[in-house]
Amino acid sequence: FAAATRRRNEAFSSDIPFVQDVAMLMDTYHSDPFWAELGSRCLNCTACASVCPTCMCFDIVDELAFDGKTGERVREWDCCTNPQFATVAGGHNFRPSERERVRHRMYHKLNGFKEKHGSMLCVGCGRCVDACKTGINPIEVLKFFDEKTRGAHDAQQGKGETNGE
Repeated sequence: FAAATRRRNEAFSSDIPFVQDVAMLMDTYHSDPFWAELGSRCLNCTACASVCPTCMCFDIVDELAFDGKTGERVREWDCCTNPQFATVAGGHNFRPSERERVRHRMYHKLNGFKEKHGSMLCVGCGRCVDACKTGINPIEVLKFFDEKTRGAHDAQQGKGETNGE
């Protein structure tokens, strides 16, 4: 047991920051330019979802047979980084830009599911990182939040020292 516990603990990367209150941070930094930079790298290839063990989104399509009279309803794999994913009847797209789609994916993995069901969807396996040709990484998001909260904490500490003098 001790050896297995040690191996498990050693498998965790110390490069991954421990960030609390991801939900609050997602809302606080919803419009930050960070998301535009991250989104600008997204190729909309959906490779991240193809390898993610927790991605479960799908679409329902009707496939017509060659006779034009019969067909079948089919469930297809889909992904929130797919440009058509948030398109509804009438052609309106709730997430038309890569920025919005990447932010939504990270929000869902790190916060949305947790809020409803009590645990994050990101299990830290790194498959999406390996699959992404542009290096988009959930750990980047956690590091971004870590920097922002650390910067805010440091600014508040400096502010407190100034007020105390």
